[in-house]
Formats: sequence, C-alpha cells, structure tokens
Amino acid sequence: MARFKRHDLLPTRDNGFWRIESGYVRTFTWSHDGEAIPLGFWTTGDLVGQPIAQASPYEAQCLGPVTANYLGSTYAFPQAAVLAQVRQSNELLRIAHCRQTDLSLLQFLCWLAQRFGYPTKEGYEIPLKLIHRDIAESVGCTRVTISRLLKELEREGHIRWSVYEKVVYKATFSHYIRAIYS
Repeated sequence: MARFKRHDLLPTRDNGFWRIESGYVRTFTWSHDGEAIPLGFWTTGDLVGQPIAQASPYEAQCLGPVTANYLGSTYAFPQAAVLAQVRQSNELLRIAHCRQTDLSLLQFLCWLAQRFGYPTKEGYEIPLKLIHRDIAESVGCTRVTISRLLKELEREGHIRWSVYEKVVYKATFSHYIRAIYS
C-alpha cells in the first residue's frame, strides 16, 4: 500500500497497474503540441494503468491524498476495467466536443456530480479538488474561459463554486445530466 499527496504521479514502472484504495486520480496523455488530454477520473476500487488506457504517454495524477496498491505488470485485469476506461473516455470526448463551451462545462460538472458527487439539500456536491486548468483541459478550452464561465454559472444560479465547496444545484443537474445520456 502506497500513499501519495495532491499532484503526485502514480509511478508507471514496468507498465503495471494500480488499484485506488482511497482518493481521486485523473489520468491523461498529451497531444503532439503538449496539450493535456484527459483519459478519465478515478476513485476507490478503480484500476488505472497504461495497459488499460492504451495511451502513450500516460500519467495518473493524484487530485488529493491517495492510497493505492501496486498490482504489478502481470496482473490479469478484469474486462470490466477496460470497459470502464472506454465508457469514461467516450463520455469525456462527447462532453469536450460540445460546440458551446458553457454547455460543455455544465455537462462536465454534472457528469462529475453524477460519477463522484453526493446529494445535499441543494444539489450534488463534487468532492474532487480540481483547479481551473484541470477543468479547462477536460472540456477543451482555456483556464481563463473556465474561470469566467464558472462565475457566470454561479451568477445564473446553476452552481455554487469555491475552493471549499463545489455544488451543482438539483435543477441544473436534472436538466443537463439528461443531455449527457440522451
């Protein structure tokens, strides 16, 4: 069992696998011009590793404190791990290719709320510690645009967003989660 801090990278020695025991991890690769391309966001029980993602280069970055078990390179990962990778990559691609950046952002936030969030009286709280750059890379725009859009969405009553609290309100969640999966 290994412990990692926020922004640490899970070692990719011998192309092995990691099982996340606690915390959140984001996996990504890069384009030829150095732009980060998200492959997925993972939590407790999920398996991560280059052999599942089939992307090179490949990195798995901790989004906060993470505990993980190294399973080695000979671990026979279940088919469900591959399907989870494919499903998540497809969902992120669909969200990132929405032509309107504000809708893409709302869909991404609702997807995070659906995947990782927990219900509150007002909506769904997202426990991940994401910086604006992480979000921008996920929806395919700039950090400055994300900062502006988050403020705008908050003013419009879709979300409450701060360093300490990230909430997608119920009405927003209900409306935009249908857009993702319809």
